[in-house]
Amino acid sequence: MFRKGLTVFQFIIFAVIAALLVAVLLASMVWKIWRDHKYEPFTEGMKYARSSTGFVPRYTAELDGDIYYVKYPDFLQTTGNLAVKPEQDSALDSLLIWPQPGGGFKYSMILKDGSTSYQVYINQTGDTALFEDYQWLVEEHKAVIGQYLAKANAMWDLS
Repeated sequence: MFRKGLTVFQFIIFAVIAALLVAVLLASMVWKIWRDHKYEPFTEGMKYARSSTGFVPRYTAELDGDIYYVKYPDFLQTTGNLAVKPEQDSALDSLLIWPQPGGGFKYSMILKDGSTSYQVYINQTGDTALFEDYQWLVEEHKAVIGQYLAKANAMWDLS
């Protein structure tokens, strides 16, 4: 049954390693199919970005003075992100959106207040900070938050 010189222990070790490799390959294939299915609709009309890697595609589009950005999840991760930021100055406010594996989205705004930048997690309508300590910042930047959410909703189906 075994090749000459191959012990039962060696055969079991070989079989376990082969089974693990097959499992990792299958998990990688299932993950890639899921990831591409989940994120491909967000890339419609966008260009493949030079910053992409083989495992982590990135897409960009420039529209009306803003840059729209899609980053697929990292290898075997489930969350990538979408972003809207001004084209002319990266020091201005920007919106980050994380599509969730089970559906829905998480939102965050990078807001400037003087020389200080804050990353504030917000609800999907942009009127409430998820942490009370930052509600004052959301109130102060309500118009900007609304503009960025409207731009994101116009670009992607976030329903």
